[in-house]
Amino acid sequence: MTGGHAKDLAARGPAQPRSGTCQRAYKPRLTGSIGKACPYCSHMMEATGHRHVSREHILPRIKARALKGALRKQINKINCINVCAACNEEKGAKTLHEYMLFVLRLSASDAMRLSQLIDELRLKHPPHVFLALTGSPA
Repeated sequence: MTGGHAKDLAARGPAQPRSGTCQRAYKPRLTGSIGKACPYCSHMMEATGHRHVSREHILPRIKARALKGALRKQINKINCINVCAACNEEKGAKTLHEYMLFVLRLSASDAMRLSQLIDELRLKHPPHVFLALTGSPA
């Protein structure tokens, strides 16, 4: 949810998922992340402003559309997380692996946080799902 006022997030409830994006049962609520640390940069996420809560597709939608069958369904279920709008905009259409390489050039501490997130995803998901989700080389 970028560009809009986030002060009325609670009144709106969760955004309706678009076709091919995170399924409703798995999509995290944006309002639940206000005041929590962004998993990418660790800044506190806010209701409004530059660090407002934003829904992030770990694997960009354009790249997720290229997946087929069961793998695509698995990815769609787990592909969304809440991050701050600044990180979401900075990541853009990069895979998580590409974004980590980008961040490595800027900040070692931010790269360490991304590395920890990648490790958590590696432990949670089967190898073929992890590789597809993060864009990591095989």
